[in-house]
Amino acid sequence: MLTTPKPRAVLPGFLLIVTLLSSSTMAQDPTPEEMAAARKEFLARFKLIEGPGTQRIGGMATIDFPESYLATGSTGTRDLMQEWGNIPGRELALIASNNVSWVVTFDFEDIGYVEDDEKDDLDADDLLENLQEIQEAGNEARKKQGLETLELIGFARKPYYDEEFNSLAWAIKLRAESGNISINHNIKLLGRKGVMNATWVGSPEDYKTAMTEVTPILKQFKFTAGQKYSDFRDGDKIAEYGLTGLVAGGALFALAKTGLLKKLLKPLIFVGVAIAAFFKKIFGRGGKNKKSGRNVYNETDAS
Repeated sequence: MLTTPKPRAVLPGFLLIVTLLSSSTMAQDPTPEEMAAARKEFLARFKLIEGPGTQRIGGMATIDFPESYLATGSTGTRDLMQEWGNIPGRELALIASNNVSWVVTFDFEDIGYVEDDEKDDLDADDLLENLQEIQEAGNEARKKQGLETLELIGFARKPYYDEEFNSLAWAIKLRAESGNISINHNIKLLGRKGVMNATWVGSPEDYKTAMTEVTPILKQFKFTAGQKYSDFRDGDKIAEYGLTGLVAGGALFALAKTGLLKKLLKPLIFVGVAIAAFFKKIFGRGGKNKKSGRNVYNETDAS
């Protein structure tokens, strides 16, 4: 029989793997062949490729990811978001750990060049209050979609700005109605014409370890020629808000007065309970086919 460790916040999309195997394996451990087949079907369904590779992001950026990590383009990402109980939005791509215990999604806001003159004036307390108000509004949209509401507990990491990479980052801790807790680590990668949002989602238990993996991977993110922050030229569009506005809701900050706020809110949170040890078997490093060379995923649709 499968063992069930203490419940934790894990990606409920994995439950589809349980479904795939349930007819033949609920009474006994799945065979290596069944686990390999389930993994292969999961990867194919969401167009996930295995590293080392280069993922193109909306035709405006790329990110290199190493062996034992996964990536997919916009279609696969949005399908996965919907499978995991989220409202699909403008996702362009994602990268994930080999066992999909965490993911990083990417989407772009063409808001213009964001000036970073507020980098030394970020007030975490005020920003947290704003984020909590936005989350409350977002819960109304989630209710209409039949999703659990979320409580923003606080920052797992306060906002900070990296001048070398022109990126703004922070992490929030969210609690679902079911009691499951998840962490969203948000990275705003500033470009010439807007901001690429990179959002890490996973459980609190995985957070610290995952950050040691995610940070060097995100250093491999590159805007294409002419799209970098340093490519700014006189006459380019300037964003209507700065770093504080990005933390406080980004484009939502500017649209709050228009009534479009609820339509645009899409808190990215995966909640649910699965069998963690079981999925380590399915997505474990030992089950990966070793390959030479690099995989390149070409999907660039960004509707």
